[in-house]
Amino acid sequence: MAVQTAYEADSVLLADQTHERAILFHVGRHLASAVDKWAGPWTVDVEYNRLHDGTLEVVAKKLYETPWHDGGLVIPDLIVHDRTESSSSANLLVVEAKRDPSHRERAADCAKLAAYLQVLEYQLGVYLELSSSCTPKWEWFHTPAEASAFADDAMNGQTPRPMW
Repeated sequence: MAVQTAYEADSVLLADQTHERAILFHVGRHLASAVDKWAGPWTVDVEYNRLHDGTLEVVAKKLYETPWHDGGLVIPDLIVHDRTESSSSANLLVVEAKRDPSHRERAADCAKLAAYLQVLEYQLGVYLELSSSCTPKWEWFHTPAEASAFADDAMNGQTPRPMW
């Protein structure tokens, strides 16, 4: 819903070929409006890198072992979490997004999701594709294995199932 709302309310960003970070900010803004109504301590953050205990380095090391790691930063694009906790129950949702991605970019983001789901123990992962020419597409992952399989298929130029 937040993605669709951002597409409708902030369509000029898509038409102007704005970077995915700017679009994700608006998706996060709309998602935060919904999350604020939930019971509990949930917060939406974009490009959040609070972990200073070496955990993100563990994620990065895991990604270096994959054939499609691009050497870029390893920071989730958007998350829903409890900022006051550092346990696995505090990590609800992690999102990686790309605008008009190549197969390699799609694979790299799905590999990141697999690592976030495994190392940081997020409960859900979402890969989101943004495009100015069509509606957004996304894929939900419940396990690291699901995200890894999607990354492998993406690297081979395949989409294993229709994305939403």
